[in-house]
Amino acid sequence: MPCEDGKSHHGDFFTGVGIALLGSTIIPLGMNLQRAAHLRQAAEGRETNVLCDRLWLIGLAIFALGNVADGMALSFAPQSVITPVDGWSLVANLFTSSLLLKEVIGGRTLLGSVIIIIGILVIVLPGSVTSDCDNDDLDRLLQRWERQPFIIFASFHLALLVAVLRVVLVLERRMNRNARVLACTSTSSDLGGSCDGTPAAHAQEALAPNGGARPSAGGS
Repeated sequence: MPCEDGKSHHGDFFTGVGIALLGSTIIPLGMNLQRAAHLRQAAEGRETNVLCDRLWLIGLAIFALGNVADGMALSFAPQSVITPVDGWSLVANLFTSSLLLKEVIGGRTLLGSVIIIIGILVIVLPGSVTSDCDNDDLDRLLQRWERQPFIIFASFHLALLVAVLRVVLVLERRMNRNARVLACTSTSSDLGGSCDGTPAAHAQEALAPNGGARPSAGGS
């Protein structure tokens, strides 16, 4: 919002930060209510649709309300401030999960929460001074995407995401293969049979470290 009227917009800035904090607080509350509904169904042995569970629906409504609050906050404060403020949701999640799900909060977790709060303050307090006026228009914002530092950063970020995705897919295939082999050997090793055409002894060797044969009970 340009300061063409000559007035300060600090009030709008802190209004946006307050709305973002509210949204970041109730979002994990809604998520933990939904998780509590799932855990309650599992404990009671029920397999009903979660859409028929009142607690789950309440959690969904609170979760949606928190996201609406995040969107409203962007109308008062810049995204460069609102996005880091969303880190408060991690801190709020600790206390809501402890209250609703009886999860234990450790010392390291509390230390991490303090660091998150300090980081939010470091970003918000200077932002309230420097963001009193915003003279950027859409053309200037689009021009920033054409700058060489941004192109280098975006390319590196994209390559890193592709590399991480590749590693995750490889590890997932390996875990699925080992799970199938383990399930096969557990059902066929006692009978000396085979699974998918693979002898049980060979399937067990596939699970051994470095692909070597598993030592026998009396071997040295």
